[in-house]
This record gives sequence, C-alpha cells and structure tokens, in this order.
Amino acid sequence: AALLTAATSGVSTELWSVSRINGSTVYAGGAAGVIVKSADSGGTWTRKAGGLTAATMQSISFTSDTTGVAVGDGGLAVKTTDGGERWTAGSGVGATHNLYGVHMLSASSAVAVGCEVPSGTTCTAAVAYKTSDGGSNWTAMAVPGGLEDLRSVRMADLNTGWAVGSNGTVLNTTDGANWAAVVTGIAADVDLYGVDTLNGVQVWMAGAAPCVGAECDHGADSGGQTTKGYLAKYDSGGSTLSSSDKLDSNMLNGIDVVTDGGTPVGY
Repeated sequence: AALLTAATSGVSTELWSVSRINGSTVYAGGAAGVIVKSADSGGTWTRKAGGLTAATMQSISFTSDTTGVAVGDGGLAVKTTDGGERWTAGSGVGATHNLYGVHMLSASSAVAVGCEVPSGTTCTAAVAYKTSDGGSNWTAMAVPGGLEDLRSVRMADLNTGWAVGSNGTVLNTTDGANWAAVVTGIAADVDLYGVDTLNGVQVWMAGAAPCVGAECDHGADSGGQTTKGYLAKYDSGGSTLSSSDKLDSNMLNGIDVVTDGGTPVGY
C-alpha cells in the first residue's frame, strides 16, 4: 500500500514548508507569499493569503488551528490569529535578512533563523530572532560569528533549542537568548537543513552529504548527483553522536520526529 497519496494544492507556485497542527489541520507555505490550509489531512487545500506580500515564504509554524507565524526572504515575518484568513507583518527583522526556519512554541513565543544577504542571493552571516508577543515584534538573538547561515530551528522549551545550517553547523541555546556552537563531529562538507526533537534529549538532524562515484548511485534519478541524504541522531541533549548515515536520496530538506522513541520522517 502507498504511504503517500498525491493531492492538489490549488496553486502552481512551489511550496517550501509545512506545519501539521493535529491529525487533520495542515498549513503549507512557499513562493510568492502563498500559504494554503487543509482541514482534512491534506486531501483538499484552500489558499489563505490575506495581507501577504509576494516574497518567498521559507518556513511556517502553527501552535494551534488559529495561531501561527511564517517567515521568508527580505526580512519577511508575518503572523495570523484567525487560522490564516488574515496575516499581519511583524517588525524588527532586517530587510537584508532571509529567514529559512521558524518554530512557534506557544501563542506568544517563536524563534526564527536565517542569514544576512546584503546583495544578491549569497548568505554572508547567520542570524536568529525571537518573539514574545506572537510575532508582532522580533528581537535579534546572539549568534557566533563566522557562520554562513542557519536553515532550521527547533525548541524543546522556551530556553532550550537547536539550530542547524550549512557546513555542518549545529548550535544550541540553553537560555533562549544566546546561541553557542556544538562540537558534533559532523564534517564541514555536510549541509544540514532540518532539526527536530520531542523530548529535549534525542536530537535528529537531516541534510546532504557529499558522495563520489558509485556511492552516488541511488536510483534512476541519481545521474550526475554529488550528494546523498544525511541523517544524524544525538543523545544527551544533542552533545553525543549516537548514529549517522547517508541515505538513498539526493538530500533531506527536513526532519519530523513523530514519537518520543525517535521515529524520524525525512523529506
């Protein structure tokens, strides 16, 4: 039996992020400021784009059926409190900052990560922001220098969380304000695009690792590929590598750990 069934979103733009609220309610966002909602576990979708700009929506996160935030390119950070019918812009994010990941913990608290893009599309420095008023105002968090970007963030609670990015970057915060580098042993040529944790002890990370020659062969669509999907698991709050593996895919753009036992779903 098929594990996934194709559904029509009703939009032709690319969708970059998905947020599952419960067994039936799901939101997705992507290019041109498009956000869609499903109330039947993804079977049918309705566009919810009131008040949004045309900027690319890179990540979306909801904490209930009605309350959520979305972030994207050009300092885009918007919020909704009515299930996506209307969206209002927040303030405080730099106009040259692209935000690639956001995690909403409660109706008032969320954390977002990304990079500074002073010109063109090249990231020059990692950035992180947090809000304590549901997305109306965002303040910068302290991030170590010398990092290219941050692509995903997941908070276990208001103080404890992890963020990942290119070049094997893994950061941890224990005070909800400052990020510090974690020595993981992940090689600098591994790019991390997703991170998740449910219990604050086991931390899963996903991305892409380089491959050479026959190692890159993982099916009919693998011709000319130079990367494979990468998955790593850390214990003790993300400080001890317990497993890592290259998978038969070009890359993993995200990770969703669906049980406390650590069942990862990469995508």
